[in-house]
Amino acid sequence: MKIKDLKIDSFGKIKNLELNKFSSGINFIYGENETGKTSIRNFLNFMYFGRVGKRFSNYDKMKGYLSIEKNNKEYKFNRNENNIDIHSTEGEQINYSPNVYFLNSIDINTFENIFSLTLEELEKLNINSENINNLIFSAGTGLGNLNLNDVVKKIQKENENLIKPYGSTQEIPLKIQEINELEAQIKEMNKKLESYDLIVKHIHKKNEGILNNKSNIDKLIKNLKKYEFAKDTFEFYSKVKELDKEIENYSYANNFPSNGKERYENLLNQKIEHNSNLNELKNEKKNFQDTLNNLKIDEKLLENKGLIEKLNKEKDNYFDKKIELSNKNDRIINLNAELEEKLSIIGPEWTTDKLGKTVITADARNIANRKADKLKTLSSEIISLDNSIKIEKEKLPEFEDKIKNIEDQIDQIPEDSKNIEQIKKTKSSIFKLQKIFEKINIKINQKDDLQETIQDINKEIEIKTQKAENIHSFFAERTFLIISLLMLFGGVAGFFYLDIIYPLILTTVSVIMLITNSNTKRTLTKQKSDLKKEIDEKNNKIDSLYSKIKDINSYLEELGKEKIETIEEGSLPATITEDQLDLYRQKAEEQNESYEKFQNLLDLKKYYTEQKEYSEKQIKKLEEQKVTFETEKESQEKEWQDWITEKNYEKNYTPDTFETFISIISSAKNILRTYNQIKTEKEKILSIINDYEEKLNILKNNIEKDISAENIETVFERLQKSIENSYKKEDLQQKIKKIEESIEIKEEETKNINEEIKSLFKTAGVTNEDEFFKMYEAKLKLNSLKEEKEKNQISMNSLLNSYSEKEDVINILNEKDIKAIEDNISDIKENIDSLEKEQDELMKTIGELRNEKKNIESIEVYSETLQKRENLITEIKELTKQWAKNVITINNLNKTIEFYKKNRQKIFDNASKYIEKITLGKYSLRYNDDNEIILMNKNDYLDSSKWSDGTLDQVYLATRLAFIQEYNQKSENIPIILDDVLVKFDEKRKRKTIETLIEYSKDHQIFIFSCDKNTKIIFEDLVQNQDKNFKYYELN
Repeated sequence: MKIKDLKIDSFGKIKNLELNKFSSGINFIYGENETGKTSIRNFLNFMYFGRVGKRFSNYDKMKGYLSIEKNNKEYKFNRNENNIDIHSTEGEQINYSPNVYFLNSIDINTFENIFSLTLEELEKLNINSENINNLIFSAGTGLGNLNLNDVVKKIQKENENLIKPYGSTQEIPLKIQEINELEAQIKEMNKKLESYDLIVKHIHKKNEGILNNKSNIDKLIKNLKKYEFAKDTFEFYSKVKELDKEIENYSYANNFPSNGKERYENLLNQKIEHNSNLNELKNEKKNFQDTLNNLKIDEKLLENKGLIEKLNKEKDNYFDKKIELSNKNDRIINLNAELEEKLSIIGPEWTTDKLGKTVITADARNIANRKADKLKTLSSEIISLDNSIKIEKEKLPEFEDKIKNIEDQIDQIPEDSKNIEQIKKTKSSIFKLQKIFEKINIKINQKDDLQETIQDINKEIEIKTQKAENIHSFFAERTFLIISLLMLFGGVAGFFYLDIIYPLILTTVSVIMLITNSNTKRTLTKQKSDLKKEIDEKNNKIDSLYSKIKDINSYLEELGKEKIETIEEGSLPATITEDQLDLYRQKAEEQNESYEKFQNLLDLKKYYTEQKEYSEKQIKKLEEQKVTFETEKESQEKEWQDWITEKNYEKNYTPDTFETFISIISSAKNILRTYNQIKTEKEKILSIINDYEEKLNILKNNIEKDISAENIETVFERLQKSIENSYKKEDLQQKIKKIEESIEIKEEETKNINEEIKSLFKTAGVTNEDEFFKMYEAKLKLNSLKEEKEKNQISMNSLLNSYSEKEDVINILNEKDIKAIEDNISDIKENIDSLEKEQDELMKTIGELRNEKKNIESIEVYSETLQKRENLITEIKELTKQWAKNVITINNLNKTIEFYKKNRQKIFDNASKYIEKITLGKYSLRYNDDNEIILMNKNDYLDSSKWSDGTLDQVYLATRLAFIQEYNQKSENIPIILDDVLVKFDEKRKRKTIETLIEYSKDHQIFIFSCDKNTKIIFEDLVQNQDKNFKYYELN
């Protein structure tokens, strides 16, 4: 069986989480704390087993999905709380529970104890020599330090406490007995409840009478409320009727137009405003016309607009070019002087023509440059080498002094401080002796405590022995008996010789004494027996304490032997005491410090010796390089002379002076090129100046003769003014046209306003303004009456709407006057008083019946008894379920025990193989002569007290893997869950464990949850080339 995909719709804090395409091998799920790793592990448990006990009790709406492969078939598994749907991809519906179909019918405890291993489980482990076999055996079942047989016995005992055949004191029989007692109580209560029911019927009948009376009272109260509402509303009702009559008298003003006064006043204001606007528009038109007549425009300037704008735009450039022309002339003069100076330096026969035709070859220049650079470099290298040789020679005496000083310091170190192996042995022995002395002191103290305890117990035994001896003394046992017998005989004799009363008294007292003696003897015998038992227990305790003292003496002998061996190993005095350990430890530390100093001095001597040898080699090497450079320099100087001769140059030229000659020629040619370039630029500037002056002459001919480049800006400003006035003229003409159109519109609007005023008078039914305002006053009065009516109507409606029987109240108001309403209210109140008195009588009768009812057992007690019986039945059901679950668990555990017994050797061999892999061959598991499992460090037995937490976890993990391997071979493979189990492993064993798990995952699907970054890095490193068998997921 393999899990392929997982989806959590809702589980605790996790919502909509998907993990897809799980590997059939290792699936590594990494995340920091609180990212959901434990929730995913719990989700798998929920999918298999649902809600178990109190698990997930605080989770709501748990829902999710798994894709599972089993026997080469894929299944889709959905769970929504307890609703399960399992079907194959081929459509086959599975009607078994998930743990039965996928997990071989194991329960959740077996699953968690075998196939799920967590850090929490490992942290609960502890081990000693007595429980190692139990640990190895129980590792396969996840019980840690528990014994599987003990677990079975514990569950069996739990079931026996619930119920067993013919038992009566167990929990279930006791509850059944309690139910029987409750049944008897219920039967008795049923008899009493017959008379109880009769009284309840009487009370019920009287209550019906009360309810009828209450119904009649409610009807009367309801009717009373109607008339009281009618009385409260009558004032508003009558006022509304009066106002209706007045409104009818002013009905002629109804035709007055809505907002008539405001509309009339608004039209008058509009008319006045229009007349004012017309006057303003006419004045504005006149002003615009005057401004238009005063505008001045120069048409000649407008005709030459483009030429003026161009001349004005180019004016600054024209003046700049004139200045630039002057500068060019000055530059030409200066360049000519520089050129003549350069030519005079080169030679009197050099002219500008010859200079222009002269070409310096790149070959000659490059050769001169290369030779000059080479000779400079060689000279520089020779000087640098001389300096380096001097520096290295100065270092040699310094190194020799330092070496000699170090050798003197080494001679001063004692010889015994140079043997580090012996120093280490001594320090180790001192440390071991410290531990041995501590153990000896602890054991001696324990021994002293035990001996003191034995002395105390012996004293207690002496006291109890003395007490036992005093219980049956001769007087206590015999004297009392003799006196009793004498009194008895005396009493009997008295019957024959004395008065009958006194012998009878004497005989009776003697019989009582005999009985008392017998009882006393029995009591004292029991006390003596109890003291004897206590003395025996104390003696057994002393024997146990002496056994412990014997064990301590044996252990002290072993410590003594270990002490002698440790002293010999560390070459320490045989008589060394615990107080002297610090002195010898200090001495060992000083020797260790001296040894470290000795090693540091040796390293320093070696360093300076190497430095000295290096300097000597450097001097020799640098002197050889200097000879090489000097030889090469002579060769380069000879090659230069040969080249000068070959090219027919003056022999007195060196590479440096030859370069100067070439530089002067190059400089002179650059000056000549600049001179020719400036002459060309001068001609271009002259062309621009002549073009501008030609355009200026055209403008003079077209407009006026006194125009010049200096005043062209003034002419341009005059042009701009004319252009501006031409735009203003057009704008003014447009404005005058618009004003004329506005005047025409305003005159038409004024005409329309006059028509609207006539229409308003006509609607109001008047012919002039005075009649219009009188009609307005009548309309105001009419509106006031309507508002007052509306207010009274609202008040009346407000009262009526607050009452549900509104229509009935209106009918009363329409049919009756105020006096009739008040009379009806008085009659209704008298009827209500009569019914309430009758109600009081009924209530009194019910009270008497209830008092009688209280004398009979309460129905609440009866209900509580019934509920108690139901609760007991529910508890028995739950206990029976628990008993059945325990039976199933015992069956599964017995199967596990049987399985382990059958496969014990294979599991043990595989566990040993895994622990060897994990510990890099250091440890293995073996059986000793007593058939007990022990851990071997190669050929040495490793005492369990020396196991580290990591080693314990590794043995437990190895055994669990071996158990699962054997289990899965016998049935369907079940995926394994490991949650942070590698945390306490060191780096090497953690890596080796991961390698083992990778190999193990070829046959088993494994889910590893971890928050450890180091574990994550090791996994990623080991599975780089194993992608098919590994899948990594990271939670955020």
